[in-house]
Amino acid sequence: MAGHRAGLWAGLHRTYLAVFTRYPFLVAVALITACGELAYAGINNVALPLLLKEEGHALGLHGARAAWVVLGPVASTFLLAETLLRIPFGRLSDRWGRVRMMTLGPAVGAVSMFLVTRLGDYRWLFPLRALDGMAAAALWPSTFALVGDRVDEGWQATAMSTLNTIYLAAVGVAPALVGLAVEATDSLRAPFLGGSVLLLTATLAAALWLRPVAGKAEVRSPQAGGEPRAPVSHGLWASLLAISFCQTFAVIMLAPFLALYASSELRVTAGGLGLILLAPAVTVGMLSMPLARLADRWGRIRAVNSALLTSAILMWLIPQTHRVDVLIVLASAFATAYALGTPAWLAILSEAAPPGARGVTFGSVGTAQGAGAFLGPLVASRLGLLSPHYPFYGSALALSLSALLALATLRRLPSGRKPAPPR
Repeated sequence: MAGHRAGLWAGLHRTYLAVFTRYPFLVAVALITACGELAYAGINNVALPLLLKEEGHALGLHGARAAWVVLGPVASTFLLAETLLRIPFGRLSDRWGRVRMMTLGPAVGAVSMFLVTRLGDYRWLFPLRALDGMAAAALWPSTFALVGDRVDEGWQATAMSTLNTIYLAAVGVAPALVGLAVEATDSLRAPFLGGSVLLLTATLAAALWLRPVAGKAEVRSPQAGGEPRAPVSHGLWASLLAISFCQTFAVIMLAPFLALYASSELRVTAGGLGLILLAPAVTVGMLSMPLARLADRWGRIRAVNSALLTSAILMWLIPQTHRVDVLIVLASAFATAYALGTPAWLAILSEAAPPGARGVTFGSVGTAQGAGAFLGPLVASRLGLLSPHYPFYGSALALSLSALLALATLRRLPSGRKPAPPR
């Protein structure tokens, strides 16, 4: 019995904890990631749509459809600011320091979210959401760049999968926290105060915990143990960027409208919406790390193709159901496919980058993703006026296109870019 327990613990440690033992600074990075995404996902996906829907009149909005009309531009303001500043702030982090940017970004976001609690006119949401986008642009590129700087290549996929697990789990848990905050305080502005506290926690973690720990971390040699890499053609790079655009467009276009859809079509309360998304969050939290290991053994290209194809099929099915339990099952399956494909996709992009140009590569990918994130809510806002189901069909179409592009082009990646499993 004792041997069985020791073996179980060893397996759990190898799967979930070994990377933190090897790189202790990732504990602080994980906390910052959790606080940051809990704040942004809770506000962007649930709190802001509900605030415009339920308190639109107090903010100067009139008419039942006003929330749908305003929500898209407000959401896109955040995403546009993040997209435009991602590359400049990434370059600034190269010169000024990753941790400094990871301290400044959440501090600005904490102030912006607090100011929303005092808001009396919806038009102030535009500059405040732009500040939030600036804060996110300072935080996320610096976070992933810090991991890339200080984690050995053989552990890159594991480290990225760890952050991706926390990131996706926060996306799922955040609505539940928003629902609890609203029901406990009977205020739709309480989640904004909670988001401010979370970002302040991230600021303190970066300034007081991450700075001394990361300062002691050994910077890896990017070319250590690496093999010469064959160049990727311009046509193949265009396909990789198009796949990145379509994936982001498909997911982000639904994020601000999921709360409105569940509320209007399924009659789900704020607390019920949190429960709907809790099951996918638990699924991601439990399976993301093992699925990343599976992708390394099974093949990253195969994992990405399977994940995209499965996601597209599920998205076509989601608007066909009117039962909450079926929606939970479909959402959990979608989360599983996403957790399988995302770390594998990040690894493919990292391996495809020319030597010494990983920053430029991810900057280009980030720009493509930012364009998809900016256009997604705008398109969904127009589709939602025609029918609440149409944004889901638009997302399904974009996922189908990305799956077809991946099936047709990823197999052309040079064989030298199919990474070996982590050591």
